[in-house]
Amino acid sequence: MSAITQRFPKISRHPEAMALHFSDRRPEVSLEIAANFIVDFSADDDITGLEILWNDADRAGSESALLAFGIFGAAVVWLGYHYSDHSGPQMRWATLRKTEQFISAAGLRMRVAPSAPNGLTIADDGGKPLLCADFQYQPRRILATHSDNPHSPAAPMGEIRSAIKRLTQSVLPANPGAIGVTVAIDESGNLRCNSPIHPGRWLAWSGAALPGGGHASAHIAIIPPQNCAYPWLPQHFLDFPA
Repeated sequence: MSAITQRFPKISRHPEAMALHFSDRRPEVSLEIAANFIVDFSADDDITGLEILWNDADRAGSESALLAFGIFGAAVVWLGYHYSDHSGPQMRWATLRKTEQFISAAGLRMRVAPSAPNGLTIADDGGKPLLCADFQYQPRRILATHSDNPHSPAAPMGEIRSAIKRLTQSVLPANPGAIGVTVAIDESGNLRCNSPIHPGRWLAWSGAALPGGGHASAHIAIIPPQNCAYPWLPQHFLDFPA
């Protein structure tokens, strides 16, 4: 992580957009990671800032959740580019630490903490959850393809389905207004032949190369909050460039 910025304000709000500054390093390229959420990168793929292109009217009443989703999205994209250094069970803790750094750099009054069994939660300074995430990974050793084998792709897809069900039916109803996100990494490259589980989507995971060439895959699902409509919430992350 680059040195925390000394510029003020750390969050710039404008009638049509807002920008968060995570570093004083000059960005060299930008990428729209989801509809109207743009991250700025330095030359070494470090994330230096986040732009959120939504106007005042759409941000009103949901800005905290919007910021939480944008910061978590930036941390997930960072993980996607640097997964080889934070693979497997490390990925939840690496994402948590990166989320903490982004929150601190932007001067936000939020906190992030691990949650059971494999997640993290971003909450406001009053302790109200804004985003609840779940992480899973399937290691490279999963190579079988027959459904009667416990290590076949069918079993991991059931775990992804269970994570989405847990957030939808248990976690989010207990935390009104919170957004749910599941992140499941397929290090083997075998699971993408399966249809994504609604509302999830497969995308290339550019930070993890497969032994025979190509990249691992990620299944990411963005789950809307219960009984709360955020007009700005995108349906999915976009593919990372290979």
